[in-house]
Amino acid sequence: MAPHDTAQTNIRLRAGSYRIPAFGPLDKSPLLITGPHGSFCRLLLDGSAVRPAPPDIPSDGDVARLIRGILEGEVAYAGGLPPGTGAFDALVLEVVRRIPYGRTLSYREVAAAIGRPKAFRAVGGALSRNPLPLLIPCHRVTRKTGAPGGYAGGKDLKEALLGWERKRMPK
Repeated sequence: MAPHDTAQTNIRLRAGSYRIPAFGPLDKSPLLITGPHGSFCRLLLDGSAVRPAPPDIPSDGDVARLIRGILEGEVAYAGGLPPGTGAFDALVLEVVRRIPYGRTLSYREVAAAIGRPKAFRAVGGALSRNPLPLLIPCHRVTRKTGAPGGYAGGKDLKEALLGWERKRMPK
């Protein structure tokens, strides 16, 4: 795929939980939770502590290729948001999903992009509820100073993801 293609959204798995092989800056295997129709419902950045251990996604399967493609900047996830995502959160996540690979926006810039320039703290709250981190790249939202800010996977993982993307940016 050419850089920044839209990922196929027709990947379906039986409802359940699946571990995804660790790759690149991910030192732990993420956990993907799928809904009754196989749609992606939640992505936990550290699935290593889940017991009993869910089955592994094949490392050469569609989901693993999707995650690798996103981390390499080859594709962007275009799937829908899980049911139950609030209206404000959906607005924020739609802006965030369009942040180009290797680039960042501040919480304030995201708030302005949704037409609510004073809602930058609420933007942070919406991002903390992002059900699909990595797929919807909330790690690309930083403080106005460029400092990382919060992240579900922790500050170290956010910095690692941002550094990983910066190193892979076309020159």
